Amino acid sequence: MPFQLTEQHITDYYHHGYTVFQAILPPSLTTELRLAGEEVYGLSKAARSPVLSKLFPKLSGRSVQAFRDYGDLPPLVDAIHRVLTPGHSHCAFDQMSIFYTLEAPACGDWHRDIGENYKGVVREEFAQLKHDPTFFAQVNCALYTDTCLWYVPGSAGRANTPGELAAAGPPYDGIEGRGKLIDFEGKSYVERERMAIEYCRGMPGAVNLVLEAGDFALYRPIGWHNGNYAPHRKRMTLHHVVSTPKLLEWFANWAKRRAA
Repeated sequence: MPFQLTEQHITDYYHHGYTVFQAILPPSLTTELRLAGEEVYGLSKAARSPVLSKLFPKLSGRSVQAFRDYGDLPPLVDAIHRVLTPGHSHCAFDQMSIFYTLEAPACGDWHRDIGENYKGVVREEFAQLKHDPTFFAQVNCALYTDTCLWYVPGSAGRANTPGELAAAGPPYDGIEGRGKLIDFEGKSYVERERMAIEYCRGMPGAVNLVLEAGDFALYRPIGWHNGNYAPHRKRMTLHHVVSTPKLLEWFANWAKRRAA
């Protein structure tokens, strides 16, 4: 059945901070993107590929076309425009990479991608931007079943709660909004799995966004989120921002301030 955007998708995004366009990629495109993803992995040999635009000169024409077809997919372009604005582009290839399977069970830190107290952020400016659901938007598009992403619904744009900070753990870089990194040293495979899932489940209100092949998750990265990974679950997931010229300008200015 062809994908149909509903009011529930829009409500989910503005209420929870995320929405999932289930099975929005047709099987034929999913197949082509899997083949393209294998070619990208052959060039990068990394759990996260470099940005795709850097690899395009080395990729076959078939792979490049698969990514372009993804960028131009009419139902997806329409859904992005209706949930966000017609000025949003979901597919800037210099902002896109691919996540692959890791070699051992692992878990990220509970974190917000950006916050008022992050280096280089202008607090007064960000205090306004964080309340605009259309400004910061990020994508995980699964080419195989992906159970990695965890998210706290409704957390984007509001202050941290004491329970969230306690569950995230002491910030490893001294910034509130970035949790601890788990020490897996000396732990067995199953112990690492258990430690990771307990850390994810320990965050109040957290949900696991299970994506099937062809599902597209659109979410606000300034909300609390995390990733839980295991090599027995094959992963190949497109990851990128949904951008506007204003957003790209903001990121460029932020990068300059961080480097200063």
